[in-house]
Amino acid sequence: MGDEDKKLGNNKAGKGLMKDRENVAEKLLAGIENRGYTGEQTIAWLRNVSEDVDAGPVSTSEDLIPHMTMLSCVDTLFDHFLRYCLQYNRAEKDANARVDYARPVYGQDSVGTLNCTGRLNTAHWSMVVDGQVQNISVFLVPPSITDARAKASEYPPILELRASEDRGGLIWKADSTSTVILFDHLPVIAKKLFARLIRVAKGQAKGSDSFDLGLEKEKAAQLGQTQKIRAAALPENIDELLEINHVSMAYAFGELIGMLDADLEQMMKMGVQALRTGDRDANEKLTRRTKALSVIKNQVKAMSDAWRIEGGR
Repeated sequence: MGDEDKKLGNNKAGKGLMKDRENVAEKLLAGIENRGYTGEQTIAWLRNVSEDVDAGPVSTSEDLIPHMTMLSCVDTLFDHFLRYCLQYNRAEKDANARVDYARPVYGQDSVGTLNCTGRLNTAHWSMVVDGQVQNISVFLVPPSITDARAKASEYPPILELRASEDRGGLIWKADSTSTVILFDHLPVIAKKLFARLIRVAKGQAKGSDSFDLGLEKEKAAQLGQTQKIRAAALPENIDELLEINHVSMAYAFGELIGMLDADLEQMMKMGVQALRTGDRDANEKLTRRTKALSVIKNQVKAMSDAWRIEGGR
């Protein structure tokens, strides 16, 4: 297969994958709206995205401590980002300001330390959330930059959360404040970060502008030395937690099916080309892999269908 054929095949596969993702997003958004999950306040905020977000009530239960891992912080932020992206992109007419969502990828560095990186991309700006065990940094960089931390001298982080050990767990604080970051604060932080990306993408703010969390210190101060977080098991939070889990899993299934479809399409084209050129060895390898991927795709689709029923209950 010539280079042009390969490029054409890759372009078609890429477009097919993007179309699959768009279809998944529409289905998820319809499900969210039908169940009334995205509240009126959030919908109104998405119509006129602003960093002026009320912190809201902070939990004060005395039997809980504010311990969170880096993974739980980053995952929760991206759970909220996903909902905002789905709703926001549907109404946004400016293609340069639409947001492409890339859930965090987890890995280990050369010495085995856990890390993760997730992105929100617009046409000209990307928000990168770079997580390490005791540090979460948020960068605004051009989309061409793949390693935001390596470019920190040129594009310093707009927000850094640092953790310290406390009674067997980690507590988090922002560099700009002494306030302990609670689970309750994460939706507010997600909204403010999402709003900053949109404002920069639209030219309403600069990537280098200072970023203020603006957490209401008087509410945190009420907790004193016994800062607490809202437990997922609290009755008022169960439905929201389950719905976030439902949406995230459904989106992941959709992305995986789209990737499998794109790979299958490409491999089948390469198999036909191998037959035409008489390359039996290549054709046999591609046939085996295509069959394996087809089986996996059917299994994933069955799981996805089951999840849409079970996860939506």
